[in-house]
Amino acid sequence: MRYEELQNKPLNVLRNIYTGLRLQDFEAIEKTFLKKLSEEKKYKPFEYKYSESVFKKIEARWATYINEWQNQTTAQPVKEYINAYDYADNNSF
Repeated sequence: MRYEELQNKPLNVLRNIYTGLRLQDFEAIEKTFLKKLSEEKKYKPFEYKYSESVFKKIEARWATYINEWQNQTTAQPVKEYINAYDYADNNSF
């Protein structure tokens, strides 16, 4: 999931999360999601304007992590999941 997808098509992202986690009854909660998304349309993200010197300091301090992130080519998918119902039936809490 990319941030841009979440911004542009949040309901699709939520549906994909439900599907990916094998959660049931997305349709039952869809109306609630739509209401919340309608309220969130009023939200405006913060805009930060950094001077060149501040930007260079941030870049220098975080260079290791920035480089590591840029070198990652793809996200690693989750290869297994836990069905909460099966887990609860077979395990005591």
